[in-house]
Amino acid sequence: MTVTTAAPQRSPSSAARDGRPGGGTATSEAVLAALAGSPGTTAEEVAVATGLGRSTVTKALAALGADHRVARSPGGRERGRRLADRWSLPQPALTTADQLQLARTDRSAVLPDGDRGVEGHLGRGQLRALVAAHLAAEPEVEFTPSRLGSLLGRSAGAIGNALARMVEDGLAVQTTAGPRRYRHAQTGEPR
Repeated sequence: MTVTTAAPQRSPSSAARDGRPGGGTATSEAVLAALAGSPGTTAEEVAVATGLGRSTVTKALAALGADHRVARSPGGRERGRRLADRWSLPQPALTTADQLQLARTDRSAVLPDGDRGVEGHLGRGQLRALVAAHLAAEPEVEFTPSRLGSLLGRSAGAIGNALARMVEDGLAVQTTAGPRRYRHAQTGEPR
């Protein structure tokens, strides 16, 4: 006589909790929907918004972060106490042309405060974005690196390096050699 046993059935809630194929999709979608409605929230705030458990949300955020579907901003420390990380949907990278277009309309849109690194340090490429935004906002004005440095509160040497790269890329024009002056490059203008 042959005895056949059926595989144990898993409840939908256990499949969602353990993250196996077929499970977790509803959890992930709920977390993504909560972040779309309220970017920059903590795992606890997402848990409250979705009605899911905090550990479930934390695991889902870690998995979504590994897949680059969400972005984490470290919470840092305040008076020796660790602050909760903040989560949001990743923003698409802006092309240089997009940055220049934004700079023409809203300088603060090019570099929101949330994109600053530790203690106000700029991340990779952000100084160049600031310089490009400033030049695009005043396209007819010529600036020296030191003048831009004092306007932007940044190193004149670093700004000079950024301007040299912008000239190579056709985004700025060097108008004089001594003192070096630069202005925004017009469309189709030779370098």
